[in-house]
Amino acid sequence: ESTIIKLDDSHDTHQRIVILRPGGVTKEMIVALVEECHLSDTLTVVHTHEIASSTKTQKEKEADEEVVEAPGMKYKHYAPKKPLFLVRSRELFAEIYEYYKTKNVLSKIAFIVTSENVLAMEHTLEKNNQQNVLVIGATNDLNEIGANLFKTLRTIDDDAVLYQDIEVIFCEMFEENDVGVAIMNRLQKASQSNVVI
Repeated sequence: ESTIIKLDDSHDTHQRIVILRPGGVTKEMIVALVEECHLSDTLTVVHTHEIASSTKTQKEKEADEEVVEAPGMKYKHYAPKKPLFLVRSRELFAEIYEYYKTKNVLSKIAFIVTSENVLAMEHTLEKNNQQNVLVIGATNDLNEIGANLFKTLRTIDDDAVLYQDIEVIFCEMFEENDVGVAIMNRLQKASQSNVVI
């Protein structure tokens, strides 16, 4: 996924690079480039959510929410057709799995997990529900996860044979550093901030 930025020169004393949509080029990379070019005295780097809105009126804040400055800034751009829930703790996946198993509706649930997740270990799964556990990579390889995550969501939406019965998707959450910022940005939009604590 691409990083989308804009140059904001509305400040009298300095300009700033505003990250509208985080992606593969991280804030840390942009800051390092600004410092390498000796521009840090006149140019700052911020995420769009870091810009203080305390001085704006409610009407201005609502208008800002309607403005889409870059593709992918609204949740529908990434949202799957099925409800998506983000699971904060990897340990909860076993409980969620067992709950739906006892309700005899496991075939209606998809799990998007990392290879370290308990559900990724083949011996914990019912043979007929293995296709509903989709492993997108190792926790320590956020680039791989980023490359596989939305492809996996689209597969669940589009594969009418394997995933026609899916009604709900549960997905792991990721550390919000480097590429993890972009991954979580997209996931929060896609899930409409539905989180299982």
